[in-house]
Amino acid sequence: MRAAWLWAGPNAVLNGLAAGFWWGLVPRSPQVITLAVGRQGRRHSQPGVAVVCGEITAADRVQIRGVPTAVWH
Repeated sequence: MRAAWLWAGPNAVLNGLAAGFWWGLVPRSPQVITLAVGRQGRRHSQPGVAVVCGEITAADRVQIRGVPTAVWH
């Protein structure tokens, strides 16, 4: 997870099942790590990493073990 986030850049946010796993709510790491990079993101999806251009607001993200992670509602 951390390597994918570092690759995507400091504005990326773990999202979806990857966020759930990072929170400890999903028992296994997903096969594809989803990262929201915002509209300014310059990365494209790669094998094992899905990049979405959605914005995660400050209210919907937290730092978990140093990685910005979307909250699960």
